[in-house]
Amino acid sequence: MKNHRTPLVFDSQPLTRRSRTKEGYLLVPGLIAASDNVQPYFARELGLDKQGLPPNQVVRVFRPKAEVDKAVSSFDGLPVTLEHPTRMVNAKTWRTVARGESRNTRAVDSGLESDLLIRDETTIGEIEANIRKELSAGYDFHIELTPGSHKGTAYDAVASDFIGNHIAVTKTARGGHDCRVADAQPKGDKKMRVLVFDALLLGLPAGSAATQISIEDDAVASQVDSLVRAAAQARDAAVTERDAVITECTEKLEALARDSQEQLEALEAKLPGLIEAAAQDRASVLAGAVKLGLTLKAEGKDTLTLRREVLTEAGKDAGRKAVIDAMVPDLAKLDEASAKLATAALFAMDSGKKTPAKAHDALGHALTQMKVEGKDGTCAAPTGRAAMMNNSANAWRREGKK
Repeated sequence: MKNHRTPLVFDSQPLTRRSRTKEGYLLVPGLIAASDNVQPYFARELGLDKQGLPPNQVVRVFRPKAEVDKAVSSFDGLPVTLEHPTRMVNAKTWRTVARGESRNTRAVDSGLESDLLIRDETTIGEIEANIRKELSAGYDFHIELTPGSHKGTAYDAVASDFIGNHIAVTKTARGGHDCRVADAQPKGDKKMRVLVFDALLLGLPAGSAATQISIEDDAVASQVDSLVRAAAQARDAAVTERDAVITECTEKLEALARDSQEQLEALEAKLPGLIEAAAQDRASVLAGAVKLGLTLKAEGKDTLTLRREVLTEAGKDAGRKAVIDAMVPDLAKLDEASAKLATAALFAMDSGKKTPAKAHDALGHALTQMKVEGKDGTCAAPTGRAAMMNNSANAWRREGKK
């Protein structure tokens, strides 16, 4: 399909600048053909449906400025027509369709500009009454299906070798007031609208080219545009919510890490003292066992186990058993605090005198934490809780005196 020649196609431009000559002719200067742009066409408009493309397939054509500028002479002296004729204007049809002519055609930045001199009174009247509002150039060109990109816009083909045929005065050009293809809407066709979505909107990587979609039905195009933008907004909202959750979780984890670090540092600061206290406690249990004449195998046993063994072995003596039974209802369920209190009371007893009297005295002194002052084992007069505990420890004496 290289060098395929298109049928007659049209561009349009609004009629804005108007002036009258002394003869009453209307002079309308304006842009008649755009350049350096990408224009969408239907394949059938370009004759490509006869080359195997679907008739309604959109073909995006790049029109290089250099190629359009070369066509200046072909657009100069063209007949001006009232609407587009059904066929190319030629010598046989010129007298029937011509309402004026183009002249002084020149290349400008945006394409080709020409001064159109309209001589027909009816056509002039419709222009001034705003019945006919548009100018539309009819021309053809060579087309080569070579894809590429121009200023970030993708195209499917490149146009060259433009040849103008006529300039039509029309009511409303398809696609609005831009220079576009096909001024008049073919019967039964729907309007074609091109949607362009940038990479950021679609969530594509930075630097990606814009995505262009051509849709015939304008209502459908509006719906698609709305859906895409709503989906993009929903995506952005979800990303924002996700980032907020991540930030919140990160802050909580960092706070926990700081707290854990502080707790670890505090524990490390206390650890030497705790180790020393545990060592002294274990040593006191072993020393107390020796004082009571007990032999323990301490290797591999914790301090609580050693206390339980002390209480078990010491309980084999009747005098000590009375003290132990009073404090320890169930040796198997003995916890650390109760074991410590029970062994402290046991170690406070005189190991050489295991009579019930001395046992009760020692128990009372240990429980009340009173300091023995007299050589006979007496203490200073107790008060409060100490007095109660001392009274309980000596209750057996009062029972014996009755």
